[in-house]
Amino acid sequence: MVNVAILIDALVDEDTRLRELAAAFPPEHRESTAPGFRMGLKATLAHLASWDDFTTTFFDAVCGGEGVVPPSFEAFVAGSHERELEICRAPFETVLDLYRRATGNLLGLLSRHWSDLDDTQRRNLFLPLRHRRHHRRQLAAVLEQVAPQADAEEGLAGAAG
Repeated sequence: MVNVAILIDALVDEDTRLRELAAAFPPEHRESTAPGFRMGLKATLAHLASWDDFTTTFFDAVCGGEGVVPPSFEAFVAGSHERELEICRAPFETVLDLYRRATGNLLGLLSRHWSDLDDTQRRNLFLPLRHRRHHRRQLAAVLEQVAPQADAEEGLAGAAG
């Protein structure tokens, strides 16, 4: 059995890395994506917020004895996609705040309900850590593509000005 503090510490570390990466994105590239990538920074934050919100809501209901039935994977993905599109309509700072809140809610869920969960449910709650890590690595690759473009653009603007 894994101590919940280990999972929480790993999620906090991954969240810190992701936020530092987000802060490194040039403002003009926060809402776009790079060639070869499906999502940029804003869409990724919306995606993570949506999935973490679902996780928190679902496990709060399970631990509350509500007898919830998980949706099919197809229904989950469709609903998540709709929620992500809704979140992405908001300004970047709002999306970042929603991501921060969703992360905090997920950490709170772990603190509140870890002892209420069986081993399978606990293993499932490692998915948000792997999910976040996967998308942070993708964003690092996106930043590598857009940051040199931003530097070149600044150089051209300075030379032209």
